Amino acid sequence: MLVSGKNILIDAKKKKYAVGAFNVVNDVMIRASVDAAVELQSPIILELAEIHFKHSDFELIAKEVATIAKRVEIPVVLHLDHCKDFNNFIKAIKFGFTSFMYDGSSLPYEQNVKMTKQVADIAHSLGYSVEGEIGHVGEGIEYDMLQTSKLFTTPEDASKFAKETGIDFMAIAFGSAHGIYKSKPSLDINLLKKINNVVDIPLVLHGGSGLTDDDFKNCIKNGICKINYFTELSLFAKHAIRVLLNDNDNIVGYPEILDASYKVIKERVKNRILLFGSYGMA
Repeated sequence: MLVSGKNILIDAKKKKYAVGAFNVVNDVMIRASVDAAVELQSPIILELAEIHFKHSDFELIAKEVATIAKRVEIPVVLHLDHCKDFNNFIKAIKFGFTSFMYDGSSLPYEQNVKMTKQVADIAHSLGYSVEGEIGHVGEGIEYDMLQTSKLFTTPEDASKFAKETGIDFMAIAFGSAHGIYKSKPSLDINLLKKINNVVDIPLVLHGGSGLTDDDFKNCIKNGICKINYFTELSLFAKHAIRVLLNDNDNIVGYPEILDASYKVIKERVKNRILLFGSYGMA
């Protein structure tokens, strides 16, 4: 069933687990992720990032997720990730998305608040949920702890931003980064604790690929309720395809490539669900 993100993340916060938010770009990733969640009876968040529009048909992805969600009894959230274009937010509503992230983290604070609140007010009037970001989660390929720390979320800004925007959950910067890390990430768990102590809404970790299992456990223990995860899914699929082609180059066609991708993505999503503690919570 297709649902908004707010209620499942409130439950995650209450029971101290996290829900995996898996970015998808095609039907293979959608089916693999949902099938994994169904097997483990876990809620799941499927995301389409604005940056991935070049790889996917915005409207068709939404229709496919909605169709699959109707077939299953677990909660499925369709979330627009890192939306910076207000027009895409409006389109996402029309296409059937149930949750939205407005990413104004690169904007001046006042403008970030203004735009995020506008999105939240519209979404809430329709019964949908909204994620905002304060601080800035950068790119792993540019990862430098000294520079990254300058963009960390402060407890004061987190508390103020949550109150002024009315968002349902909040992405914060405390040491993670998007994509592949060029150096070992270092999370400021003490900062996460401080932020969790001054806000009442669920917190979101962006840049889940490349972190250790212990990193995830520490994050969940200290307030992270939603974990964005894409890069490693993509890398696992690439590796599976490479192995398949190297071993069976003469007999492999496109359907076999899709099958290999489906299998490895499903297993990785199941692995993350078990780690995040959301199994049996549907």
